[in-house]
Amino acid sequence: VPVAWLVLGPVMNILSSLLSKAVMGIFGVSPLIGGIVIGACWQLVVLLGLHTAFIPILMNNLFSLGYDPVNAIMGLSVWAFAGVALGYALKNKDQEKKSMGLGNMVSALCGVTEPTIYSIALTNIRLFAAGMIGGGVAGGILGALGGKMYVYAGDGIFRIPAMINPKGIDISFYGFIICAVVAFAIAAILMVLTVFINLTATLLGKYFQRRKNQ
Repeated sequence: VPVAWLVLGPVMNILSSLLSKAVMGIFGVSPLIGGIVIGACWQLVVLLGLHTAFIPILMNNLFSLGYDPVNAIMGLSVWAFAGVALGYALKNKDQEKKSMGLGNMVSALCGVTEPTIYSIALTNIRLFAAGMIGGGVAGGILGALGGKMYVYAGDGIFRIPAMINPKGIDISFYGFIICAVVAFAIAAILMVLTVFINLTATLLGKYFQRRKNQ
């Protein structure tokens, strides 16, 4: 264990630092592209444990600028994975799996995505990709709109009040709500579509196997 701490610890710190600098650099050049990258990849970054290097940057933005445009986009990935959970519930006829999907959706909407990630998304790369696509599309839109988060807050529905500008409600608030719905809907729809894609692939496979055996 000490060897792992001495070797893996510094390596992961370096990787997370480089990653945070690269992402912030992209966002500085183009909020649209940066929003797509952050919205799509944030849950993957958290899953790999590389997110800690972002925390000082995000806090510094709030204290020095009075707002943070990056953390606003990160919150959209949570809504995307809530959509993944809903899509999983809708596509399953098994009541146990359906209940698990709905429960995970509620959990994600309250800011906790781990149940969805570990019990649903990681079971099939297509499911994780659905969440990444939903988050990426919504992140790009909010980045282009210039959305900002004004206070540090939780994720899911608890992120919404943090998007209120102290000077008055503006595009940050409205834009975040719209983009959250976009992330949620895209991920859920893609989840349902995977059912038809898998079913079609299965039917085609059986059809060609039958033809081959004739």
